[in-house]
Order: sequence, then C-alpha cells, then structure tokens
Amino acid sequence: MISWYEHLSGRQHLSETGSGKKNPKRLQREISRARNKPAVSTKAQTAMQEMHENLKKESRIRSRQQREAEKRRKYQLKQQKRKGH
Repeated sequence: MISWYEHLSGRQHLSETGSGKKNPKRLQREISRARNKPAVSTKAQTAMQEMHENLKKESRIRSRQQREAEKRRKYQLKQQKRKGH
C-alpha cells in the first residue's frame, strides 16, 4: 500500500528522505484523495482540459497586464498632480 502511494505521489522512499514514519491517518487520507480524483478518460476530454488551462493562463496574463497598466496610469496621474502645485 505504501509503495502504491509513493508511486502516485512521486515521492522518494521514506528511508531515503530520513523523515521517519508518516502519520498513518494522513497517509490513508492522501491515498483516498488520490484514488477518488477523477481521471480524464478520453482524448477529447484531455484536449478540452488543456484548452481550458491555456485560456486560464492567457486570462491571468491579460489581467495582470491590465492591472500593471492601470497602476502605471495612476502613478503618472499622481506625478502630474504633484508637479502642478
């Protein structure tokens, strides 16, 4: 069971890390979460998921650029007001 968990999470063996034993309840919770995680089953679903993630990334980039532009605009306006006095 532990080897299956390590395979899922991509973690190293416990003896290699030197961290000692892991809490068994936490281990069970993590295993059940990994098991219950819905798997994308078809190529179309995978493609849709990738497209959705790409759109999210583009949206984040766009909103970040807009925020920075607004911040620069407000700074310029503040500088102009300061010079006007």
